Amino acid sequence: MKSVRMALLALLASAGLLRAEEMGNLTEYSQSGDRYLFRSGACVLAVTAYTDRIFRVELFPDGTILPDSSAVVAIPPHPPIYFDAFADSQHFDLLTIGAAINVNFFPVRFTGVGADGAYAENARFFWTDSTRGVRFNLSSGESIYGGGERALALNRRGQRLESY
Repeated sequence: MKSVRMALLALLASAGLLRAEEMGNLTEYSQSGDRYLFRSGACVLAVTAYTDRIFRVELFPDGTILPDSSAVVAIPPHPPIYFDAFADSQHFDLLTIGAAINVNFFPVRFTGVGADGAYAENARFFWTDSTRGVRFNLSSGESIYGGGERALALNRRGQRLESY
């Protein structure tokens, strides 16, 4: 049994799953133009409100903040109709009339909230040398749809999706 555990650990390590890093506790946060930046050591989580219902959340593991080079964003960022931000010692809330995003500081995690309630609850980014991803909690009956043009099952729950 011990050899089976060791083989499993070696397999996970070779896949990079044991080496994946996540953001730790917040060290500082600031605003840079239309982006809010949350730093944990060198790592930066950036949040931008695109409209009153769309937020963009980005991860920069080494702290190098890159300009937006996305060719698939249909709406350029612009100030939402109503926008407000609140912070205390434990979290930061970015609010619009149609949605909100809450960033917890210890450790850095985020939750999106829309008209139908919370989504991407307690989400956290992870990364290795070659991979980046996001993990978040789902309700037991919640489904995931989308993820690009692929010949896969419509419901993507429980699947690993490559982003390109």
